[in-house]
Amino acid sequence: MPIIRGNAKNGPPIVAVSVLSALPLPGMVGFDSQAFAMNGVTCRALLDTGADGTSICRQVADAAGLQSRGK
Repeated sequence: MPIIRGNAKNGPPIVAVSVLSALPLPGMVGFDSQAFAMNGVTCRALLDTGADGTSICRQVADAAGLQSRGK
């Protein structure tokens, strides 16, 4: 997991991130595999180190080609 360091003394820790669809499972890619397209979406994100989970809005998920797993 990446580590981001800094301070938020001047406001909330908002950063630019890219949301990408998931990579293929191990074993699904081999030497003779063809390239595949990945839809990436750049957006702003709030870092909340005390949060119990992670979520993104439906518009970003749809634009990145992600499937909903619930609310």
